[in-house]
Amino acid sequence: MELIIEIIIFGGLALVDLALWVLAAFLWVRQLRFLRRSVRVEGRVVGLRQSISGDHGGHAVYHPRVAFHDEQGRRHEVSSTAGGPDWDDMLDTPVDVLVIPGKPESAMVEFDKMRAAGIVSIIALGVSLATGFLLLLRMAAG
Repeated sequence: MELIIEIIIFGGLALVDLALWVLAAFLWVRQLRFLRRSVRVEGRVVGLRQSISGDHGGHAVYHPRVAFHDEQGRRHEVSSTAGGPDWDDMLDTPVDVLVIPGKPESAMVEFDKMRAAGIVSIIALGVSLATGFLLLLRMAAG
């Protein structure tokens, strides 16, 4: 019975880990495809969205809103998913924006470009290391 429980636990961890690596690979491929098709245009920080972050001790975190112009000269805005407590002085700062020509809705502030894929990869790596460590502990115990 104990062996069955161990198989279920390690098998479950392995499946979760595999799913995370598949998701990470999908996000990396999608991001690389976007980077291959996008062009870099200059944008400028025109506003800041303030949020309160538990990760920063309950302090304010500022997320830039960036304006840029497409190839027809039309103005568009994109909000960054990144932010920081010391970004409150970014107004009017030039930043690069990545955008697929003809698709202004695809715009992304350059420093956001690998965020999701990187986070999922780190989580997947953590699950892999934890699973390996637990397996080593189990082997050492008996």
